[in-house]
Amino acid sequence: MIHPLELKNKAIENACCVDGVNTQYKFITLPYCRLFVGKNDVKKLKVCKYKNGRPKYVDIGIYPAIKVKDIERLANAIYQKLTGTDIAVLADEVIIDDYFNTVYLPYSRKTKKSWADDESRYRCHVKAVLGHMFISAVKTIHVASLINNLPERLSLETCDRIRSLLSAIFSSAERLELIERNPVKYVPAYNKCEIDKRILSTEETVAYMESAFVEANPNGDCFSHSALALILLLLTGMRVSNGINLTRKQISADCTQLLLTDTKQGKEQLIYLSEPAQWVVKTAMHMSCNQYLFPSPRKPDSPISYPRSTFVRICKRAGIAVRGNAGKGGEGFSSEPVRIHTLRKTFASTAIAAGVDVYTVSKLLGHGSVSVTEKHYAFVKSEILSSAVQNIGKSMIPQCLDLPLLGTTNS
Repeated sequence: MIHPLELKNKAIENACCVDGVNTQYKFITLPYCRLFVGKNDVKKLKVCKYKNGRPKYVDIGIYPAIKVKDIERLANAIYQKLTGTDIAVLADEVIIDDYFNTVYLPYSRKTKKSWADDESRYRCHVKAVLGHMFISAVKTIHVASLINNLPERLSLETCDRIRSLLSAIFSSAERLELIERNPVKYVPAYNKCEIDKRILSTEETVAYMESAFVEANPNGDCFSHSALALILLLLTGMRVSNGINLTRKQISADCTQLLLTDTKQGKEQLIYLSEPAQWVVKTAMHMSCNQYLFPSPRKPDSPISYPRSTFVRICKRAGIAVRGNAGKGGEGFSSEPVRIHTLRKTFASTAIAAGVDVYTVSKLLGHGSVSVTEKHYAFVKSEILSSAVQNIGKSMIPQCLDLPLLGTTNS
């Protein structure tokens, strides 16, 4: 008879010889790894592989000389040699840790710019809990237990991102027909990833531009390539990583277009430049001393670093609330802080206010789906809403009808 056993120190220490004969235990999460306990209480670890209906055993070592943390690794290595192929052959033999490292992560590296975030979240929050389990053995209860027991210091947004990672892992396994159903499907998300709707108002945009041009003037005493780059981000809606790494080769001969080759979607994107944006590009090319449009003042043949300090300086000078200066917006300006990504959202909202349809805005931003643009970028400015309400009210009241002033009556 084979007895089930957890792969834990306490469980192994309590395993004993039954009825005075060698007793075999099978680890629940590592079924091809067995523990044999003899009369003298010697505990031998072995790998079991069936061939033609008969078990074949290969010694791993003796417990506690072999530590629990090493049992899985050694058993997997031996089992792989016995099968003559990778562990991930059948669903019942696919361990999540192996699947993540040999299937999911390599694919993620080729298709996602945020693959490093996936790797970090798996290593920090998933590996210790589910990494040792067979992928076919994971049930909804295991996923729910992991999500519900994440450290309290993690925000609900981070918990949802970990859940999304698990869903992506099991969805890919489902497509490969390793499992029949994604166990994450019935684990509800917190849905606390609140959408940042902060954009620059028309007055804030003007103030921002005036402040930025203080440092973007090529004839000024405090010229900054970073300020010039931040102006271009607002004029084009580019992501900051694409904007600061622009090179001369990406600019068309007449400076009316530029080509992004390394986008978040993994596809090339053509950016059309307005006349103000063309001026920025021409100025940047004139002031640049290397292949980059916005060269680093400290590192040769390198682009500028992330321009946060310059952005904060521009916003403070313009009277716009920014992180570190929250609640200190100028008179008539919002007290909600902005960030560099606000420039991209402002570009999209300004385009919508100018009458550009959302499909065109989606293409200008390089989004893979119009729904992303509608949900996260196509915000209507407050002054547009106010004006719209006034126009609606005027259309409902006949011009010949004079509304009485408060405190007066019709005679």
